[in-house]
Amino acid sequence: MKTLLCALIVFLCYNVSLCAQAKDYVELKLALVKNGEKPSCFKATLTNKTDSDMLITVNKYCLVSEVEFAGMENYCNDGQLILDSYDKYPEGIPLWIQLDPHSTCDIELPLFVSTYDLSVNRGILPSVESLAKEAKRARVYLKNIDVSLVRLPLTSEVITIYSNWIDVDGASIAELYWKE
Repeated sequence: MKTLLCALIVFLCYNVSLCAQAKDYVELKLALVKNGEKPSCFKATLTNKTDSDMLITVNKYCLVSEVEFAGMENYCNDGQLILDSYDKYPEGIPLWIQLDPHSTCDIELPLFVSTYDLSVNRGILPSVESLAKEAKRARVYLKNIDVSLVRLPLTSEVITIYSNWIDVDGASIAELYWKE
């Protein structure tokens, strides 16, 4: 009985350890790209922080954006962002992403949510001027992706990776894009 209990404790600790490690070996960072004074897009960078090759299996709708407004309400664009703008995969939507050790993959995201075709939407900020003006912070995350390290023993976890929050001056951006 003690042996079975000890084995169960070791197994549970191992699973918790793998989950903690998965978040330590892959990183997602968000930045606002500017052309001169005018913001042009957001850029999310996915980084393999290990010495092993990494294989990430994705769903094309796994990318979610979140915007925090001045009144602390959140706007979440879930199920509409399509993960298809990788620099390594310009031809279409990847079902998997391979990252070499310590390499990165950039994802460019338009500033605003598309109002004309939600099936190809990749924007972050709401496309309504009054809402865009209230934007204070933004982030993205990849939900329920399978991250595998190609090494022995094979390490694989289904995780959600959150980017950093970035400050967004929604009032200035709205002024630049909705000039009268």
